[in-house]
Amino acid sequence: MYSPFQSKLGTNYRARDDEVPQIRSLLVQPLSRMQEIDTEIADLHNAIDALLTEKATLRSYIRAHRTLIAPIRRIPPEILSEIFVTCLPKERNCVMSATEAPMLLGRVCSSWRSLSHSIPRLWCRLHIVEPELNSAWTQLVWEQKYVQRADAAKTWLERSGPYPLSISLTGSDEDRRAMVNSQSSGTTAAILQVLIPFAHRWQNISVQASPADLECLLSISEQDVPMLTRLHIHRVPSPAGPMQLPALQFLNGRQIAHCSFSGSHGRNILSLPVRWSQLRSLSIGGNGRSLTTEAAVKVLSRCPRLETCELTIVHMSPPSASTATIVTLPHLRALTVNDEGPHAAYKLGGLFSCLSLPGLLNLEVLGSYRSSVTGSAASFASLPRLESFTIITALFTKPTLITLLVTLPPTIQQLHLSSLNVRRNHAHMDDDVLAMLNPSIFPNLEELRITECNSVSDQALFRFIVAMMRVDWPALRIVKVHFKRSKQMEIPEEIQSLMDAGLQVIIDYQHRYHAPLRSSPWKGLPDEYKAETAQLTSRVRWTVSAEPESDESALAAFSNLTSALPSILQRLQD
Repeated sequence: MYSPFQSKLGTNYRARDDEVPQIRSLLVQPLSRMQEIDTEIADLHNAIDALLTEKATLRSYIRAHRTLIAPIRRIPPEILSEIFVTCLPKERNCVMSATEAPMLLGRVCSSWRSLSHSIPRLWCRLHIVEPELNSAWTQLVWEQKYVQRADAAKTWLERSGPYPLSISLTGSDEDRRAMVNSQSSGTTAAILQVLIPFAHRWQNISVQASPADLECLLSISEQDVPMLTRLHIHRVPSPAGPMQLPALQFLNGRQIAHCSFSGSHGRNILSLPVRWSQLRSLSIGGNGRSLTTEAAVKVLSRCPRLETCELTIVHMSPPSASTATIVTLPHLRALTVNDEGPHAAYKLGGLFSCLSLPGLLNLEVLGSYRSSVTGSAASFASLPRLESFTIITALFTKPTLITLLVTLPPTIQQLHLSSLNVRRNHAHMDDDVLAMLNPSIFPNLEELRITECNSVSDQALFRFIVAMMRVDWPALRIVKVHFKRSKQMEIPEEIQSLMDAGLQVIIDYQHRYHAPLRSSPWKGLPDEYKAETAQLTSRVRWTVSAEPESDESALAAFSNLTSALPSILQRLQD
């Protein structure tokens, strides 16, 4: 718009008195037009609001009618039931949480709730977590929490119909449990009492309880558990009451093929009424009252059908006449030995000198005791089919460790060396040990894993990789190393070319942060640690592979899918 004051606009010019009326007359028409525009805008806003209101009404009308013909609503209940079943976790029991199936399925709509409650297969697996101790709770509140949890478990199991049951019960932490048991009685037992009426359908039972609580199961006989095939009992200490694990008669069940006893069982394990000869898997672990080498051999001598076994050995006992005979386990494929005391080399040597394991494929030697005594290492050369070997290196001195590794059979395909909980001045896994791992000793080695390591140099690691790959037919495919230190050198070109050709090399230089686990309905389940810490762990690695980068990536994707599941189900409903 033209103005006679165009040159003065936007400056510090002050209008003269005779110019004021002229300026005011120039503003009459613009001000009038602006008022007209404001009126038009208001009318347009009103029109838009009216249209938006009408649109919302139409959207609601359309959505309500489309819902009536939604494909998910036309799926027959039989097919929808199968979909519901596939929503259950595959590798563990279901938890009492509204964030996952089956409880999540009942929160979409009333028809889904009714359908889910009528499908027994959704409710035949249950993981129960006892209420966590809260210092602000009175004894009455605490007992009410247990009653509520027991009632919920009973309602859950009553929906399972005639199907075999898989049940796991995880209690409070042992120190908290001791405090609880000193203040109130019958807490864990109250939940166990709920499980007893369903004993005839027990198939897989895992219980963490004190001997006093377990006594309520004495009324169950072997005839009461015709379906029971898998059993795990973890004994926790209590300040009062019996210390020994009660001789539960149902341990003599005719179908029990998998047994696991952990915690301080406090008695001769062989005195338990178990049909040892029919066991196909056995795990005996504990804290403070585990097996001697002689007792371990006696246990294994009674289990000729074992396929997998895990033993915790604390005390070393000299060979006796009863252990002079070689025990042969022709079907044993996997063996884990947890060493929780000193002189690991002696104990392992004594144990394996009494065993013949012609079919063993997987061997793990674990523990936490740092050895400072050199002894004769167990000889594993007599294991003709051994393919996978895992060891905690601190259980042995450096000379013993080297002797043990170089005597491994040439059939080894996977080798895992861990320096878990080892201080730098106790590190036995170093460049010298790694240099002993050459193609002449491990011609079939496909995968090497080294974890929690700080004494192996980058240069030694790269030298090992080059040596293993320079043979005519290299078997090595995967190298995974976790260093508790910073990076020392960049990856050499020769290693990079091997990675480009398909070799998978994953090197982690960060400290792993283990966050304290929060109380959750997943407590005690195998994937609890991953579910709680997957988002807290950030890892820097080198990876060149056509396969998924890591299990962490898959876990993150699964976590995102789980968080979005309620909205996905709602969209399906619409």
